[in-house]
Amino acid sequence: MITYDEIYKRMLDDYYTRTNFYPSESSDIAIRLKVLAGEIFSAYMNLEFIKKQMFLTTATGEYIDYHASQRGLIRKSGTKATGTVDFRTSAPAQSSIFIPKGTIVSTAGEDPVLFETSSDTTLLSGQSRVTSNCTALKEGSSGNIRVNSISVIVTPISGITSVLNTLAFTGGADEENDEEFKQRIEESIINVSNGANSAYYRKLALSVEGVEGVGIIPKNRGVGTVDIFICAKGAVANSALVQKVQSLINEYKEINTDVLVKSASVWNFPLSLSVSVKPGYDFNTVKTNLTANLREFVSSLGVGKSVYEADIADVIYHTDGVDRYFLSFSDSTVSQDQFANLTTVTITERSS
Repeated sequence: MITYDEIYKRMLDDYYTRTNFYPSESSDIAIRLKVLAGEIFSAYMNLEFIKKQMFLTTATGEYIDYHASQRGLIRKSGTKATGTVDFRTSAPAQSSIFIPKGTIVSTAGEDPVLFETSSDTTLLSGQSRVTSNCTALKEGSSGNIRVNSISVIVTPISGITSVLNTLAFTGGADEENDEEFKQRIEESIINVSNGANSAYYRKLALSVEGVEGVGIIPKNRGVGTVDIFICAKGAVANSALVQKVQSLINEYKEINTDVLVKSASVWNFPLSLSVSVKPGYDFNTVKTNLTANLREFVSSLGVGKSVYEADIADVIYHTDGVDRYFLSFSDSTVSQDQFANLTTVTITERSS
């Protein structure tokens, strides 16, 4: 790519060719040439940027959305995780305790995740516990917390002494990033939707916020039937998400076709490997990063995507700090009504 200095030098050389001398750096001519070279360089950079945005593979940001609009696609926004919490008292309440909608609770630790109650709740006299529906304050997968993670009452409630979630929170999803959106656009180009094939139903299901994977099984319940299996990112799709997709499918499905949306089931598998790290790297740090990379890869596969040793090995190889590794894993086929879930990752250190 041409630089400002190269443009300016070409202008000086051309000036010399025409006048037989180079202008002084502080002369009016040199200053004019520098200003003009700067403007030419700026225009050149703008052209390079536009050229980059013309093609989906190199487009960025809002320009990806422009490409998507030509395919009838919209970037998926993030969704908030939902679940329930139990508000508790140290002893049976002497009188009813009102817990208003909007009461804030959170996880503990340096980077707490905040949640708010989504409806008014009352702990009745004589009770010591009441369950309330909660929603994450912010969109994103950070709201998908494990059991017993919420323990802090941010909004004090007189008489309430503790709070705890006895079930995991689910349904939280980050906004579709550039690479994920590109992949969905590319799939719509490769697998052309014609209003009746699997690509058509996959496109519809994937357009719903929170849906990360889709499997299609035509004629699963006989002629004229289509079963659609969906999952969230690395998690089972909850009933609300299933119903949301079903409603959309019902609106746009073919006439006289029975289309049923279901949550894909989990295909669990563990992974064990040993690695040696490069000089200057800490094994435990590499182990933590590698575990996160492996989990992220598997959770991004979606429904019906099989797990191959070569792909696992590629994740290991491209994790910073890994020198050599030993992996014992056989390719595993996942059906169109399942999604892969990495249960445990066991990484041991091996000598270099």
